[in-house]
Amino acid sequence: MNNHVQTLGKMLITAARRFLDIPSEIRKLGAGAAIKMYSSWLLHPPYVAGGGPSRLGKLKLKHYPYPFFFRHGTSDVRVIRQIFLKEEYRDLGGEENMGRIVDCGANIGCSAFYFLSKYPDAELIAIEPDEGNFQLLQKNLEPFGERVRALQAAVWSSDQQLRVDRGHSGDGKEWSYQVRVCRDHEQADVTALSLETLLNQFNWDRVDLLKIDVERAELELFSSGYEPWLARTRNLTIELHGPDCEQVFLRAMAGYDCQVQQSGELTICRNICAGT
Repeated sequence: MNNHVQTLGKMLITAARRFLDIPSEIRKLGAGAAIKMYSSWLLHPPYVAGGGPSRLGKLKLKHYPYPFFFRHGTSDVRVIRQIFLKEEYRDLGGEENMGRIVDCGANIGCSAFYFLSKYPDAELIAIEPDEGNFQLLQKNLEPFGERVRALQAAVWSSDQQLRVDRGHSGDGKEWSYQVRVCRDHEQADVTALSLETLLNQFNWDRVDLLKIDVERAELELFSSGYEPWLARTRNLTIELHGPDCEQVFLRAMAGYDCQVQQSGELTICRNICAGT
């Protein structure tokens, strides 16, 4: 009984804290979107979500041209808060000429939706390995038409077949799926591409912004084979998941000159060029 009381108490405290944010978030999201988002969090909390299909909700975000869809009872609401309320990528606001963007670990399309709205002349490649996330990503990015290429795939240091590992990273929710090399006798879930293969596939000679949030796959990305695509990348923003990921990333970037900025959980590298 005590455990149930403690759990209920924590739920109520968390709900109260979130509702204290409503006035500021209404100003950013708009009243309708903020109310729908919080109603979803209270009525369909992630900790009681079942294994069946999640019901879709729809938000009309203030200052954004199209509606945005999410799944009740999942971590989608937390991603929406991160991108549209906390504006995780706001420090990229001073950058111009963002004509070509690659979004690695695009989840349900929040960051891609943000970038495509912020940079109306940009083209974007969105890459997401998880099938459920990818289906919703396609729905959310459909209004942007030919400006978007969406791939259900993973990014890796080389082209190969991988497994999607669910429930063993972070909090185990939909925003924290990992990919890994198949073990013996395992069937692959997703195709992995190197970023060099990806850029060649779409005939892109450069990337103006490369966004990477791949739940520790950055260990693989920056361990080998990164030179060809990094040489074609002008700006990079990455979320590093642990000290080992940070070490591998910094070791790879040591051969390049750039302006480095820390913005919350993000590391931003601007104006990347080969070191002298």
